[in-house]
Amino acid sequence: FNIKSVGNIIVRNLKFDEMWEWDESTKGDYDRNDWDFIDLGNSGTVSNIWIDHCTFTKAYDGITDIKKGSYNITFSWCKYTGDDGATNPNSWVRQQIAVLEANKSSYAMYSFLRNNGFSVEDIVTIIQGHCKTHLIGATTDAINAQHTVTFHHDWFINPWDRLPRLRAGNVHNYNIYVDDTLGLAARRLRDTREAAMSTTSSNTLNYTYSFKPFLNGTISTEGGAILVEKSFYIDCLTPLRNNQTDPLDPT
Repeated sequence: FNIKSVGNIIVRNLKFDEMWEWDESTKGDYDRNDWDFIDLGNSGTVSNIWIDHCTFTKAYDGITDIKKGSYNITFSWCKYTGDDGATNPNSWVRQQIAVLEANKSSYAMYSFLRNNGFSVEDIVTIIQGHCKTHLIGATTDAINAQHTVTFHHDWFINPWDRLPRLRAGNVHNYNIYVDDTLGLAARRLRDTREAAMSTTSSNTLNYTYSFKPFLNGTISTEGGAILVEKSFYIDCLTPLRNNQTDPLDPT
């Protein structure tokens, strides 16, 4: 959905699925296709948008990105599941990994992983979490200051990042439940496989390809403010931070 230049819209009781593909072109950074399940304000500010009781699986880019200073946005009682390829043999991720496995020589990144200790099960288990959940403010425009967004009673399963990632404006998170139990296990599995690699292969994995659940939570930057109340972040490595590039930077 691309909702732009409108107001007073309710999106309710929908499931969003099957908009992810393996990323060879940007080596796992997922920066080629601007595929979000929902865009709010892409090419025109929106206001008074309520997204309620929706289920989101794994997308190539964002779950919902909010742009152009869009305001009065609420996400309530939504469930973010990622993919379930580790337990579902017919999941969307599992189907695509099967195609890659049958044509390994055509996919350099996938072939590298398979030739350096990662089994098919390892890859499916690690990649099943969703990465770029909610970006609020796609650029550094001054209009970002008018973003106002609320997340309440939302359940995030195995997210990697952006709960949300805010560039200016104001966000309220309350009664959200972030469960990174699977994400942390996937991160440890990935790190175990890396530890068994040669130095050259390890450097390739770390500096050529992006294949690591980094498990950030809620991020406010560039003057943005996020109030978090009555929420759980389980096994999330960096639940709260105020700098996109370095969690130790107090700026």
